[in-house]
Amino acid sequence: MLERFVSLAVAGSGGAGVVTTGNLLLDAAARVGWYAYMTRSAGPQIRGGEAAAMIRLGSAPADAHDDHYDLLVAADWESAGRFAAELPLGATSIVLGDPRAGERPPFLVDAPARMLDLPMTALADEIPGGRANMVALGAIAELIGLPDEPLLAAIRHAIGAKGEAAVEASVASLRAGRSAVPDIPDFPRLEPRPAAPGMRWNISGNEATGLGALRGGVRFVAAYPITPATEVLEWMAHGLPRVGGALVQAEDELASINQIVGASYGGVPSLTATSGPGLALMTESLGLAVAAEVPVVVVNVMRGGPSTGIPTKSEQADLNIACYGLHGDAPHLVLAPHSVADCLMTTQWAVHLAESLQTAAIVLTDQATGQARAVIERPAELAFIGQRVVPESVAGYERYALTVNGVSPMAIPGMAGGEYTADGLEHSPSGTPSSQAADHQAQLDKRLRKIAGYNYGEHWAEIDGDADPDVALLTWGSCTGPCREAMARLRAQGWRVRLVAPRLIAPALPGPMAEALAGAPRLLVVDEISETQEIVVKPLGRLLQDIPGLGEVKLQHCHIVLSGLADALYSASLSAISAGRRLLVVLPQLWLQQRIWPHLATLAPRMHWYGSDSGISVASHILTKLDEGGQVVFGGPSSWKLAAWGNLDEVILVDPTHPQFGAEREPHLDYREALLATLAGRNTSLSLLEMGLSIMDGTGLDKPVRIEGPRPVEQAAERHDGSIDTDPLPLHLRQPGV
Repeated sequence: MLERFVSLAVAGSGGAGVVTTGNLLLDAAARVGWYAYMTRSAGPQIRGGEAAAMIRLGSAPADAHDDHYDLLVAADWESAGRFAAELPLGATSIVLGDPRAGERPPFLVDAPARMLDLPMTALADEIPGGRANMVALGAIAELIGLPDEPLLAAIRHAIGAKGEAAVEASVASLRAGRSAVPDIPDFPRLEPRPAAPGMRWNISGNEATGLGALRGGVRFVAAYPITPATEVLEWMAHGLPRVGGALVQAEDELASINQIVGASYGGVPSLTATSGPGLALMTESLGLAVAAEVPVVVVNVMRGGPSTGIPTKSEQADLNIACYGLHGDAPHLVLAPHSVADCLMTTQWAVHLAESLQTAAIVLTDQATGQARAVIERPAELAFIGQRVVPESVAGYERYALTVNGVSPMAIPGMAGGEYTADGLEHSPSGTPSSQAADHQAQLDKRLRKIAGYNYGEHWAEIDGDADPDVALLTWGSCTGPCREAMARLRAQGWRVRLVAPRLIAPALPGPMAEALAGAPRLLVVDEISETQEIVVKPLGRLLQDIPGLGEVKLQHCHIVLSGLADALYSASLSAISAGRRLLVVLPQLWLQQRIWPHLATLAPRMHWYGSDSGISVASHILTKLDEGGQVVFGGPSSWKLAAWGNLDEVILVDPTHPQFGAEREPHLDYREALLATLAGRNTSLSLLEMGLSIMDGTGLDKPVRIEGPRPVEQAAERHDGSIDTDPLPLHLRQPGV
């Protein structure tokens, strides 16, 4: 059966009821068997401002928005204009606006969409207690084919407590909107397809997170409200007492994290929820939990940053602080759900892991997922519940005993003979504070061993798609939904695509990741992080270097484009061969040579390799070939020796360091100084091929590969101290001491 979807948005001022309209649509959609996905956006104001609800309804599950909206209902133009960048419209889009709203904003004046009037305010004014948002709801229902019965049930469920008069006014407003909407025959409509009762859930990401925590065994929560994480706390404030738990609203984030460390030390699985600013305050005490091996879970619903940032917008930029924000060697867990539904599973798993491994776990959701609401299939009941290892006997008890798997039994306060000291100081196996190197190293190894050696099974990532892909999509968190839909569209066009979405961010799992990406000639990494945080992908960059078969790697913000490097070298090599010149290309690492080779194979037999282990016979053979003219040699760092032994016309030095890093060069690049000294005084052209990235560690900027030069080696420049500088490379690209 062909799946059908309709996308719509409602925008207005804060308090105009646009989010309520969206919630009612989702409730009614679930009642007629549709799936639904809704995100919301708002201005930074605590009260008032502007708000928008973006909704996608369909006959199949969805956890991403479409490329454009079929319908935009604007309660007022000024508020709608503030969401211009978030509300893409197409040639078939319809915009319903109130004639009383004044002039349309520029983004609608220039939009290709069709503009129609809907007198929402006037119609609501004719009804005692009437509401313009209910008029809009009626118009939307009429356009998309949503019957009255589920809408009336949704209205009664939502506002029935306000009395029958409020319900009747809303129903009258709804019907007025149905009657007033223009007839648009070609507008996409959905057919009701009732589902079995109880098989669909209408739930938000934050609510699913709370439910996952309860299912995982959390029975104590201490937290300080912060947007967009507050709904986690609001839901758990009602849910915890039903299972014998408790929630405390602390005075700040510092109190929150320390209270859950204390509660967990007392034997109660504990959690707090926060956003970026709160997570920054919690990092010291998270280190305490790691050092004392006290399990805690911190849910961080990310928002725009830094500092106060944009509390009501989504971003994934807390990945850096979540992975690397704790001082010292503090191995811990970082997890990220893929969708609204996955918030339940991932949070439950995080509690299980934290309790089992006696460490801190950070769950990274974001505003887009946490405050999103979706109609989903009822999630499966998962079996794992966090179980701590407790001592079977307290005879000779050592809290931090050096066990094989790194997990040592944790006595609960009140257990006779199980007393121990737990604090942030380094300690001996018994828990006694110690500054001895042997104790420190042993406990560092213990804390790492239990994290790195654990078998995380298949839950670590979602892997989907083709076994022999043309391209692999690597993503995480709220980007997974759009990537999943992009994969489906590409596969429909004949592409072979694989999706890899890690649920476990830290620790990194090189083996499973390599297996998941194996055979993909191209890799596209999609995230929602500014390029100023390219350091975040360093572990990914190192990991990708060891994965066979990756000819091209692209990061959305930090690009590693090996094919671009290969193309530049191919052009230079072909030019040298055609002109009868002798060319040496010095590459920084063997793995890079191996990646470049497939792109250059057509140059054989006039192309030669000189590796670090090449003997005199190989060098002699290459030098003989060079004398024949029109030959190219590719070599590693040691190939600079060929410049001393043979007559070269040109040398290309592939430089792996981006100028952003200034003089911070890789220590093994000492060969450059030897190469420059060898070429001094020779009639040899030197070119620098700058890659626009540091390919050694996987970081970089979106900067094209280019060749600078050739520059005569003897070209001199005056240094700032008056001495003569014969280095042909720009100052900002030099190795210290050169």
